[in-house]
Amino acid sequence: MKVALIPMRVKVNDFEANWKEFKRKFEEGLRYKPDILVFPEYCLTGFKEWNFSGAKLYDEIVQRVSKLAKENSVYVILGLLEPYKNCVYNSALLINREGEVILKHRKFQEPMKFCTGNTV
Repeated sequence: MKVALIPMRVKVNDFEANWKEFKRKFEEGLRYKPDILVFPEYCLTGFKEWNFSGAKLYDEIVQRVSKLAKENSVYVILGLLEPYKNCVYNSALLINREGEVILKHRKFQEPMKFCTGNTV
């Protein structure tokens, strides 16, 4: 199994610039024919203390990344802000080759700014 760890420079609150960089890094990573591409936390929204505006982009992020995963038949792991009910979680998703979210992890030892997950 080949895993590509993808570093990114992320701009806080600049989704389109981050998306452009994400796609560039995604395509660059594909050259190595990995099974899984792993991106960092907040790679598409950035994060500034107590600013959860990136959570509003959750559905769009999942849709776009899922499409790329499916089109390129590759697994993708990325971290993002996940809104749920009255909370925001610092989550990581695993998206399969078919573009489906097959695993979600909500960090559970988070400072008070996030809701706390309860599964490992």
